[in-house]
Amino acid sequence: MIEMGKVLNQQRRGKGSMTWRSPRHKYAPKVSFKDIIGKAVVIDLFREAQRSAPQALIEFEEGAAIIPAVQGLFVGQIIDGSESAEIKRGNIIELKDVPDGERVFCIELVPGDGGKIVRGAGATAVVMSKSSDYVRVKLPSGKTKDLPMKCRAILGAAAGSGIADKPILKAGKMFHMMKAKHTYWPRVASASMNAAEHPFGGGRKHRHGGIVQTASRGAPPGRKVGYIAASRTGRKRK
Repeated sequence: MIEMGKVLNQQRRGKGSMTWRSPRHKYAPKVSFKDIIGKAVVIDLFREAQRSAPQALIEFEEGAAIIPAVQGLFVGQIIDGSESAEIKRGNIIELKDVPDGERVFCIELVPGDGGKIVRGAGATAVVMSKSSDYVRVKLPSGKTKDLPMKCRAILGAAAGSGIADKPILKAGKMFHMMKAKHTYWPRVASASMNAAEHPFGGGRKHRHGGIVQTASRGAPPGRKVGYIAASRTGRKRK
């Protein structure tokens, strides 16, 4: 009989208790440009712990909004979100009006949602081609996505592209970075744990799991780890 050990961290996180849930609704401002339909002015640039890119507070006739800052943005700059906006860095424009090869970020998935993807520091996507109903955009991952013509985006690239170049010189720095995002860190390899803490734990010098890593679909919670009901594992040989 296999000893089940304790409830694993990944199982506790999967149940969604407040211990493992990020309270982002408490301190993360909403980022959206859906209310901007005319010209707006940048009144402040600030750093937000939940996001890698700098944020810009902009003011327009009906109120204010927060959007990811475009590279080179400055306080006092005018941002145009109207239908007649120029092809100019920082302006908010529909994808159907963006020339092929132009770079955009903070792109809407559905017209009017205010920008949902490509919002991280230094992120940018490229408009590749247009069809009758959709615009094909190449994402930072290299994948392409077809989006409705009416979706809007910000021209240019998100600011903060050099954030990954700054070295993290001590573990305490990473600790506070991960804590701000409520990320589970540090992550310990299962094979490095004790036998009582994980099914793959223990073993001689903790070099391997000790048992097969494929678990059946009906395995009990203490054993259902690794490759769940995998039809095959390993590299596919020709």
